[in-house]
Amino acid sequence: MNMNVNDWTVAVQLPHGDIRWIEDGIVAGLPNEGVVETPELSRKVYEGYQSCVEACGRPVAVIVLVDKLGNQTPEVRAYWQKVMQPDVFCCCALVSQSFFARAISSFLIGLRKPGVPTRIFGELAPAVDWARQQVQARPQ
Repeated sequence: MNMNVNDWTVAVQLPHGDIRWIEDGIVAGLPNEGVVETPELSRKVYEGYQSCVEACGRPVAVIVLVDKLGNQTPEVRAYWQKVMQPDVFCCCALVSQSFFARAISSFLIGLRKPGVPTRIFGELAPAVDWARQQVQARPQ
């Protein structure tokens, strides 16, 4: 599988990055380098995921490349906790090469269990494989 994000089709252009189709039912959230996500930007991302659901006809597996994010406020984390539900998300994979970022993400996920299967990965390929399994296991 080609893991060059530049080969993926842009699904939604956002003011601070974009959402791209990896394959049918799986999208990637690609923030711009160093972006500090605010509740307003998070709503735009969520609306982008909703438009992918409309295009696909079912909830999508979301893979987020978190290393590019500069920061996320507690308000942003609370927003995602609220909206990450199975009507839009099949699952969510967070990809970070940083051990520190993975440890913090794991801790935060443990504090507030997401409404959909969520895992943290150090590399993109295993995240895509897991997302594909989640999409295939979901009843149509």
